[in-house]
Amino acid sequence: MKRLIALTAIVTLLAIVAVALSASAQTPPPGSGDWAISDSTTFSNRQITITGSIRIIGNGHLSLTDVDLKFTGIAVHDISLTTNGRFTVKDGTITSSGSNFTISADGRLSIDGCNITGTDGITINSWRAQVTNCTIDRSGGTGILVNPPSSGYAAGLDISHNHIFNSSGYGIRISVP
Repeated sequence: MKRLIALTAIVTLLAIVAVALSASAQTPPPGSGDWAISDSTTFSNRQITITGSIRIIGNGHLSLTDVDLKFTGIAVHDISLTTNGRFTVKDGTITSSGSNFTISADGRLSIDGCNITGTDGITINSWRAQVTNCTIDRSGGTGILVNPPSSGYAAGLDISHNHIFNSSGYGIRISVP
């Protein structure tokens, strides 16, 4: 009987440790300031408010599914990805109030079925990006600007089935080196 109780206690303790370790892999959004992500962070079906910028660094990956991402305050906002970073958005919205923001991707960017409003648009500095089935409205710049490097052509770029309204610049502009 004592062995059974001890074994049950060990299994329970290991389960608690496993849950704690998997939860620590998430980087929660900060109460204020920049959100730096260097791990795999996933959110679904919720609202996230950011007062600073989002920095996806190293091998970080931010995945949002049906999330309402709001940038507030007077700061200059942006979402930036380093070369190995990934930003994945499926459905949901990205909005900015008080100040415009830019998505600047050197890493892997995938935005599908998203409404993007009140921004300076999306700047893509990579051949590894997909922006599909999105609506971009009230862009203070070009809706989607693609400015990739002179190498890496085979990596895949897909800008398709998007609707861009009320942009102060181009709807889509691609500068091929």
